[in-house]
Amino acid sequence: MSLAAEPVAAAAPAQGPQLSQSPEALAVEAYQYFYPLVSMEITRQVLTNMPEGSSPGAGPPNKFIHARALLDGDFKTVVRPNFDTLYSSAWLDLANGPLVVSAPDTGGRYYLLQIMDHWSDVIAAPGSRTSGNKAGAWLLAPPGWRGEVPAGVERIDSPTPIVWIVARTKVDGVADTPAANKVQDGYKVTPLAHWGNPEGAPAPVQATDPAVDVKTPPKAQVDAMPADKYWNLVGKLYSTTPPHATDWSQVQRMRALGLEPGKGFDFGKAPPEVQDALAKAPKKGLGAIVAKLSMLAPVANGWQVESPSRYRLSFKKGELPPVDAFWSVTLYNDGGYQVPNPLKRYKLGSADALAANPDGSVDIYVGPDSPGPGKESNWLPAPQSGAVALTMRLYAPRPEILTLQWKPPPVVKY
Repeated sequence: MSLAAEPVAAAAPAQGPQLSQSPEALAVEAYQYFYPLVSMEITRQVLTNMPEGSSPGAGPPNKFIHARALLDGDFKTVVRPNFDTLYSSAWLDLANGPLVVSAPDTGGRYYLLQIMDHWSDVIAAPGSRTSGNKAGAWLLAPPGWRGEVPAGVERIDSPTPIVWIVARTKVDGVADTPAANKVQDGYKVTPLAHWGNPEGAPAPVQATDPAVDVKTPPKAQVDAMPADKYWNLVGKLYSTTPPHATDWSQVQRMRALGLEPGKGFDFGKAPPEVQDALAKAPKKGLGAIVAKLSMLAPVANGWQVESPSRYRLSFKKGELPPVDAFWSVTLYNDGGYQVPNPLKRYKLGSADALAANPDGSVDIYVGPDSPGPGKESNWLPAPQSGAVALTMRLYAPRPEILTLQWKPPPVVKY
């Protein structure tokens, strides 16, 4: 599209970006906009600075690090993990060029490679549902890369130099774990120059930074981060991490705060009114995020899901989630983490022996106390107090889910 300018008598003096809203409101918007990027970066720093094998996903970049068993109740590196699959994690740095990610023939076992850019947006999801269970390979290309893609390899363009791959491999109990581990061993990361001869590729190098806090969960670090540290980190990341084209309106507005793509940002050198607005933004911005999350799980009668009350999900006969793989419902506390309990049960779903009612319906009970004899197989233990959240995962959903012909049952207080 072209635009023709009207003739003017004299050119107006150039001006910088103007505030279209109050500095305080714009700073809160900017805090929320950059929150996923900062969260991803702190998670990357924590995992790539921990010794390999010391925690699920911990180890050097450009290599898959595997969790060889289902996660336990103490895992807090990321929020809302699943308990259906084995995790494998690979932080990729494409600064030196493309990397080829490959997966083996899984023999029919469900797997998924969730590929995210530095903003945490999913840019591709190779796996059983999208590409089948045969062996596959995908070239991750950095922004602006031009080159030839090897035969049999699919190109995936990443909008950012940093990529996080979270792989999931289905496992059916302890006895099935060795077979699932064998599939995990087939996930590989290979520099493009060594594709076809991976044995000659140099081993990934882990350069650790002693200043990185590897003990505090990433979310807790981000939520408690001082304003000056938060915004200086934003400036560092924004200088090398391009925003998405679809975010152009927000990107333009944030220029008025001095936040510009491809340029650094020094909190201490910002104008006083901008510093003041940015200093207040974390508290207000995080509060708005938490408030939004608290509104995502209302029950049928309007109450929030909160202990010590008891709740029930009731699936009518023949109306369990229609999926081609498997499904589950996982319970988390108000911090987004699983709730330790004597049963070590954090989810229920198609892999569990759920008891049916005489009429064929299936209930899942949520609460801090046992729902009673004959019902404990269908019980998700909740904490003694506080808000909780339920996440339903539908792996390889059928068309009736995608077209909203099937919807989850309401969460009902009883």
